[in-house]
Amino acid sequence: MAMEHRGPSWTNDDWPQFEILDYVADQAWERVTTHGHESFYDCPRARGHELFAFPHPSDEDWELDDEEESARRLPRINRYMRESYGRA
Repeated sequence: MAMEHRGPSWTNDDWPQFEILDYVADQAWERVTTHGHESFYDCPRARGHELFAFPHPSDEDWELDDEEESARRLPRINRYMRESYGRA
């Protein structure tokens, strides 16, 4: 069943920035273990787990806020954002 999107609940100025969530696990790890955030990634590896996302990607850097570059690299997401929210 497809869900109908009724539009954004935030204005462009109110749109949340979720970057702060990137640091929650690191900060909790440092608080509990008193070790630096670098050791956070060593723990799962020591137990035989591979990370789904690499903390230090080796692919080409690009600016996510560049609308033209984002549209070129992520066309389907860009189209969805334009259709749903009137912006990419």
